[in-house]
Amino acid sequence: MTSPPVSIIIPCYNAVHYVADAIRSALEQSYPNREIIVIDDGSTDGSLDVIRSFGACIRWETGPNRGGSAARNRGLELAQGEFIQFLDADDILFPEKLAEQVVEAVKRPGTIITCDRYNLLPGEKGGRQEQVSIEPPRGDILAWAVGRTQLLGISSSLHVKEGLANVGAFDENLPCSQEYDLHIRLAAHGFPFWHLRRPLWIARRVPGSVSSDSERVYDQHERIFDRASKAAATHGLYSERASGAMAVTLMADARYYSLTGLRSKARKYIKLAQKYHGTAWIAHYDHNRLLKFAASLFGPCFVERLVRWRRQWSFKLN
Repeated sequence: MTSPPVSIIIPCYNAVHYVADAIRSALEQSYPNREIIVIDDGSTDGSLDVIRSFGACIRWETGPNRGGSAARNRGLELAQGEFIQFLDADDILFPEKLAEQVVEAVKRPGTIITCDRYNLLPGEKGGRQEQVSIEPPRGDILAWAVGRTQLLGISSSLHVKEGLANVGAFDENLPCSQEYDLHIRLAAHGFPFWHLRRPLWIARRVPGSVSSDSERVYDQHERIFDRASKAAATHGLYSERASGAMAVTLMADARYYSLTGLRSKARKYIKLAQKYHGTAWIAHYDHNRLLKFAASLFGPCFVERLVRWRRQWSFKLN
C-alpha cells in the first residue's frame, strides 16, 4: 500500500495543561508519513512555551487570537499532506488512528473516513472514559450527516485536503459547531463518508468549553441548515429525508429552548421545523405515543407547553 502524506493540524488557545499530550499523540502515530502543524491562536497561558519545547519535531506558528476555525484554516494553508487530520489541543489520538484510517481512505478515493471515540469525563484519578459510537452512514448521506455528525467531534475524521478546499474549509464566522457545519456541507456537496466502528481517539470534556454551551450550539443550526439545503439543492442532493432530518433536529432544539425558558426561540424553531418538512417533525415524538397523538391533533406548540408544565409540576407525561 502507498503511504500518502498526512498533515496533523492542531489549533491551540490557552491549553497549557493539555497541548503537550495532543502533540505527543501526534508524534507517536504508527503511520510514518506525516507532518505536525501547531497553530497557536494568541495563547496567554504559557501554551506557546510548551509548543516551542518540541523543537524541530513539529512546525508551528503563532499570531493574534482569531478563533479555532481561523487557526485550522491557517494550518490547512500550510499543510502539504494529501490527507488532513484535525486535532484539538485537548484531544488525544490513539497511535494507530492514522494507519487504520489511511488504509480505508486509499481504498475509497475522495471519502471522509470517520471513527468512534472515548470521552474523558472529569473526575478523580484522571477521570473516567465513556465510549461514544454512532450509526455508520447509509442511504441518504446528508440526512445521516444532519442526524449523526454532531456526535463525531473534530478529531474523528480523516479528510481529503482537496475536498476541504472545494467547500471552503471552516466557516470563521461561526462561534461554535464548526465541525458539524463542515461535515454537513461536505455531505451537501456530495462527498461520501465511511465510518470505522471503533474508538481511535479521546476527547476531553472540559468544563466551560465552547461546545458545552447548548444554547449557543443550537443557535447555529438555522444558519447551518439553510446553507446546506441550498448547496444540496444545487447539487441535486436535497431530499425529503434530508429535509426531514433537519426538521426533527430543529424540533429537538425547540424542546431545549422551551424547557429553559427561551420561548420565543422555541416558537421560531418550531416554525422552521414545519417549514423544512410539513410532517417529518412529528418523529420527534416517536418515543411517546400520547405526545405524538397530541402533536398531530393540536400541534407542537401546544405539546411543548404540556411538556414544560409537566417539568414544572412533575406530571409524568414524557
